[in-house]
Amino acid sequence: MMLMDSVIKEFLSLYNAGCRHFWVAYLKEAIDIRESLSFDAKIYFLQGFFSSAIGLIKAYKATPVRFQNILK
Repeated sequence: MMLMDSVIKEFLSLYNAGCRHFWVAYLKEAIDIRESLSFDAKIYFLQGFFSSAIGLIKAYKATPVRFQNILK
């Protein structure tokens, strides 16, 4: 399921205003946004992932957030 066009438009508006760091909940959302944004934007996702997703994470230059590092 692709993010709604209105959500993508909001991300594009923020990008065009100079925002280069975006946070989403899921890897799929990061992929949908990456397909619309330049690769100079940083996209972080909160969802955990399995090692089988590493190829997608690298291909779409998404950054997973590891909570154990944040809580220390």
